[in-house]
Amino acid sequence: MADPRPWRLEPAWQLGDFRLQSAAVDFWMRNLALPDGVDARERARQLTTVAFAGDEAVGASTAVIRPMPQVRQRLGMFRCSVAPEFRRTRMATEMAVMTRDPLEVWAKANPQQRVKGMGCVIQGVELEAKKAQAHWPLSGLALAGYNERDEQVRVVWFKDATID
Repeated sequence: MADPRPWRLEPAWQLGDFRLQSAAVDFWMRNLALPDGVDARERARQLTTVAFAGDEAVGASTAVIRPMPQVRQRLGMFRCSVAPEFRRTRMATEMAVMTRDPLEVWAKANPQQRVKGMGCVIQGVELEAKKAQAHWPLSGLALAGYNERDEQVRVVWFKDATID
């Protein structure tokens, strides 16, 4: 049975794939998706997933490992951007899942990094209606608190995670 989605996802975590990195940089530049001062090539080294419609990148996600003060643990912090015409298609949710699973495998293979889960800060206005849900079952992300800008912080803990 053919996939009914008009887009496909390609995994990129820790691959160093120049084609995927270039596609993500092109996507970010076309959509003005990066904050001022962010080096697109540096961000591309954090790439986890690229979404394509045909040969054109229409979404990209990244993760950076860092301490998350709200939970006092190190997490893979997920970020994603989706082209406007592909929002509300579950693309971001599927990118979160495609990021979470490889991050968990990587964390288990690299215990010295002490990465306990995946987190994200909710910023997209498209997610306003979903913010009332404490838990998002497809990605596993659940409300963990709020940051200093009153944005939701969500976390999905890896299966074998223990709190330091």
